[in-house]
Amino acid sequence: MSIETVALKLPTFWTTCPSAWFAQTEAQFALRGITADETKCYHVVAALDAATASRSLAVISSPPPTYDILVASSSAQSHIDDLNAVFHHLRHHGLVIKLEKCLFGVSSLDFLGHQVSAAGSVPMPSRVSAVKDFPQPRDVKALQEFLAKYVYIRTDTVKTPLQRPYSGPYTVLAPGEKTFLVDMGGRAERISIDRLKPAQVDPTKPVQLQQPARRGRPPALPGPPSATETDDTRGQPAAQTHHRQITSRTGRQVRLPMRFQSLSEMSVLGGGV
Repeated sequence: MSIETVALKLPTFWTTCPSAWFAQTEAQFALRGITADETKCYHVVAALDAATASRSLAVISSPPPTYDILVASSSAQSHIDDLNAVFHHLRHHGLVIKLEKCLFGVSSLDFLGHQVSAAGSVPMPSRVSAVKDFPQPRDVKALQEFLAKYVYIRTDTVKTPLQRPYSGPYTVLAPGEKTFLVDMGGRAERISIDRLKPAQVDPTKPVQLQQPARRGRPPALPGPPSATETDDTRGQPAAQTHHRQITSRTGRQVRLPMRFQSLSEMSVLGGGV
């Protein structure tokens, strides 16, 4: 999930013409795509001067609710009484509502993706139609696609500039509770589910699997001929020499540079510098 912020700085509140200031503020909100009432309130409070903020301290310290108001009642008369109480509360705080956005006297309404009525709340049919109308798998291939056969793997190494955070897709060989067995270019590796992300592939097109980077030491390249090698000796097997195997404390082989190999051979043969 990505979190984005919009840079916006409103001018100081105009005490001489508040209506013009609010008109300009709404224009800036529209240009920057700010629609949340809570975000608008924070920007407006931040732009108030000291005198206006002190006069509006009661509203700033305990702002009235600005979200959608649902009024449910058991009868028509009690519903009218509840609406009068809500209108009195809004009038007390100096708030107005838009009539075109209100619904009165309905038995059910849509709210936050659900249909709210006297029987309770159920998901809206338009929200669950994609799940209900999803085609059921008819063969093994369709079943594999439904069960997320391909995944992306998060890259935990140091990434280069503009490198993607995930590599893949790769084929899942065997899913598990904590780890998945993934085919990494012909090599089966067990990957933790914390590093996996399901790959949504197009079943009508062939899947382009990614080949993982080759790991390990690159093959050794033939070095240049030595200074003592002549045309007569070139191609003949070299004389048997004694090489001392140098290993690190962890057991890895250490390859010395060319300028240090002669010194190592001299120390083995009993020579000196």
